[in-house]
Amino acid sequence: MKYSIPILFLIIFSCKPDSKPGLNTVSEKTSTYAMYGFLIEEFSYSQGILQEQIIQSLGDGKLNEIPSVKAYDSLTKIYLKFLNQTESELMNALNSESELNYSGGLSKKEYVNNYFFSNKDYSQKAIEFISKTDRYRNEIKKLGLNDNLRRKIDRTLNTGRITNRKGEKIKHMDYFFKDMPLISVLAYLEHKEKCVLEFENEYLKSIEPND
Repeated sequence: MKYSIPILFLIIFSCKPDSKPGLNTVSEKTSTYAMYGFLIEEFSYSQGILQEQIIQSLGDGKLNEIPSVKAYDSLTKIYLKFLNQTESELMNALNSESELNYSGGLSKKEYVNNYFFSNKDYSQKAIEFISKTDRYRNEIKKLGLNDNLRRKIDRTLNTGRITNRKGEKIKHMDYFFKDMPLISVLAYLEHKEKCVLEFENEYLKSIEPND
């Protein structure tokens, strides 16, 4: 179900600091962004487990024959493919493997800004991101979700304005992506993929085969 990006694993394993905690052999900038690499590793690992659980659930012939289950799984595959494509296109902005380090291209905000924004407006990629997220959220909510799962989905797949600590309402893409380093956006997208898989897994467990 997950369309893997080998380049992300290259980030994880090539950028891990070799020094032990407390040693000063890693630059401050590198240590600042290293946590994002660790998070990507954790999110990716969790996704693998969730995929196995989903495959096991769908292996039940009766469950897999339920139209709403088939629809949910199909919609999820499409959305995950889109998220993965977004990650790949962001990574393609790096000019060489030499930029695959926390103090290099992965820490730059320009790649994210150029991808999602056009001057002060959203780029077509940003508009597409919002549109496909809205469509996925709205379509799966039609498939008989319980209230708890519905609230989780509304929270995680929300594309509306976000209220910051000052009480200011900021547009979704500006809040999460504007002027953010590339590695942080990759971690954000990996986390979103993990949540999407969690939601499907929870949905499948809520469905009785004789429904």
